[in-house]
This record gives sequence, structure tokens and C-alpha cells, in this order.
Amino acid sequence: CVGTSAPFDVTEVVLTPAITGVQDFCVGSSINLGVSNGPYAAYQWSTGSSAPEVSISGGTYTVTVTDINGCTKSASAFAPATPLPTASFYATPQQALISAPIITFVNASSPDAITFQWDFAGFGNSSEENPIFEFSEPGFWDVTLQVWNFLGCTSTATQTIEIKPQSEIYIPNAFTPNGDGLNE
Repeated sequence: CVGTSAPFDVTEVVLTPAITGVQDFCVGSSINLGVSNGPYAAYQWSTGSSAPEVSISGGTYTVTVTDINGCTKSASAFAPATPLPTASFYATPQQALISAPIITFVNASSPDAITFQWDFAGFGNSSEENPIFEFSEPGFWDVTLQVWNFLGCTSTATQTIEIKPQSEIYIPNAFTPNGDGLNE
């Protein structure tokens, strides 16, 4: 049996998936990745997800797409997670009397910290890198430094500063030098 058919065109379908949404972001947060040049009949991500989009927290990810004809193609992308800066500082002095309550704060954060916000236990704040602050009351006061890097990733550090009340020194107004060892 011999047959003939009408001429027909064969169109090659080339899948060109590309992962979208790749951007720098902070460690501890996530971004959504998707696939362009679709839609596709099926998606399979290296995370195990079969959704068109996935929420990820950094690393290399691969998606394999399938079209309605069963053809497949994969794409990969690296999504870098930027480390958080490390907030750190020291205070000089760590303890002070209320008669001299001025404290110098020195930023000791990681070099990638570029923006600073200090909170002096609710008594005031500063955006200086190394501020000087005068406390108005005795007590134990929590000072907090929050820092940000170029991407907006943030970190905080807190230290307790002690402002002591004025100490009283008793100076007697009389003495009795009689050799008994008291008030001499």
C-alpha cells in the first residue's frame, strides 16, 4: 500500500528558558526566581518545586522546563546572598559618675558598615560614626548601634553603660589627736 500526503511544514521549536529575578540580597532574606520566554507546560527546579516561581535564599539554582510537545531545556543561575555587616563598638569610659557623664563611643564594626544609627537608651541618638554623648541621669543604660552595608543589610550591637550617682566623701570637721587611733 502506497500513500501520499499533502506537503506540510515542520517548525522546530527551540526552548530558551532564562531564570529571572536574580539580584544581590542579604543573608537571612530571600528573593523570588522565575522563568522567562514561557509559559511552559511544566517546571522542575533544583529545589524540588514544580511551580513557575520559587523563593530562594542564595546559591546556584537550576530549572528544567517542558513544553507542550514534551521537549525539555534547562537553565541555571547563581543568586548571591550578601553577608550582613557586623555591628560592634566600645565606650570610653564604660562607667562614669553623673558629675562627668560624657562617654565617647568608638565604632568597631566590620569595614562594610557604611551607615550608622546610635540610640542612647532613649536619651538621644546620632548618625555619626564615633559620637560623644552626655547622659543626664545615673543608672544602667543600654546603648545600641545599628549599622548597614551598601545593600541595606543590617546588624545591631548593644552594650550597657553605667552612670553612677555622685559619691559623697565624708570629711570630718573635727579630729582628736589623742593617740587612740580614732579621728586622728
